[in-house]
Amino acid sequence: MRLSIYIMALPCLGWNMLAAAAQVEDPLHGVWKNECIQTPEGSLLSTLELAQDKLLLAKRSFSDAICQSLALVETYQGEVKQGPLANHSTGTYPLDMTLSSLTIEIATQELADNFNQAQICGNSDWAAKKPQVFTDSCLGLVKGETTYTIASLSGNQLKLGLLTDSHDGSSPERRPIDLDDGHVLTAE
Repeated sequence: MRLSIYIMALPCLGWNMLAAAAQVEDPLHGVWKNECIQTPEGSLLSTLELAQDKLLLAKRSFSDAICQSLALVETYQGEVKQGPLANHSTGTYPLDMTLSSLTIEIATQELADNFNQAQICGNSDWAAKKPQVFTDSCLGLVKGETTYTIASLSGNQLKLGLLTDSHDGSSPERRPIDLDDGHVLTAE
């Protein structure tokens, strides 16, 4: 499963300083957030932190449509490699993201019970507010798998590639060619 690029935030001590320092050298480095996005399951807030060669992608899922009732937090960590400016007219850069770990924290015991019953990620010891760390396959994380995408910066807004069947990010040749206008991230 390719990494979904819906983005969210968990503050991580030290990342903000690294991101601020790196922003001078690279315009894509920094902290990027989206507004509340409605999903079929409720809503989502995301944050993407890019600092040097590291990435932190946090997705906060809510059970309501207005990002108020927290259900689940997924935090992906890994490495990122940015290529040179590929398209001067759109300011598009190639971006390769390789994940190394995923932390999941469930907000309610009811959802934890559902995860236990379904043995999500092979676990049956889920509990509310007890983070679980995975370094193998789980909820889209396949350790060492790289997602090949694009990123475009315009002012303080960042757009990532739109994943499609033919451009799913599974290889450099299948890198997205279009930007996802539905998920715009804004610099923090």
